[in-house]
Amino acid sequence: MFVAQLDLRALPKIRGLPLPKSGSLFFFYDADRQPWGFDPKDRGCARVIYSRSPLAENPLRAPHRDLDEEAHFRVALEAVPEFSVSRASGDFVRKWQPTTRERSSRLEHIQALEAPIHRVGGNPDEIQGDVFLGAQLAFNGIFCGDGQGYDRGCKTGLDQGAAGWRLLLQIDSDNRTAMHWGDSGRIYFLIRDDDLRRRDFDQVWLILQCT
Repeated sequence: MFVAQLDLRALPKIRGLPLPKSGSLFFFYDADRQPWGFDPKDRGCARVIYSRSPLAENPLRAPHRDLDEEAHFRVALEAVPEFSVSRASGDFVRKWQPTTRERSSRLEHIQALEAPIHRVGGNPDEIQGDVFLGAQLAFNGIFCGDGQGYDRGCKTGLDQGAAGWRLLLQIDSDNRTAMHWGDSGRIYFLIRDDDLRRRDFDQVWLILQCT
């Protein structure tokens, strides 16, 4: 199912995410089955297509669905630069006690955002753990639906490759679009640095997380 379309010309420069400066990205996901992405068999449950053409006047629509199934609605969004905090620095933010009015003012700008949180690049708002590690293990053939997969990834050193993944797009559950991932969760389209530099969006991996 068609999920989102990005007009790359309209996006501000995103640190750590060297996207093409023009064209469009189209995002698709198996919204019926909603695979979680922790199983290597989930490969292909999501697709990202890069088009060098400008944003289409009539964006792609989902195929015909039965009337008793949930329909998704189109919503236009504007890209606004923001400051995002990684899970690794979360403890620092929570424990930081500002001692001056200036620090207090700065702290207000890094408080948690209210859902829905849709994001291109930056740090993901994770619900159940490290999405980059999950993508790295499942992409390389390790089932990580339980702790054994993560242990195996650490023992083999495969977990080190998680640092090479980037958040391409985060889509939150949103009543405006009637998109709901699991139990009010989020889906994360993730890509490796090397694949992004090659514009190889066929290698994108998707992770679903929910409460």
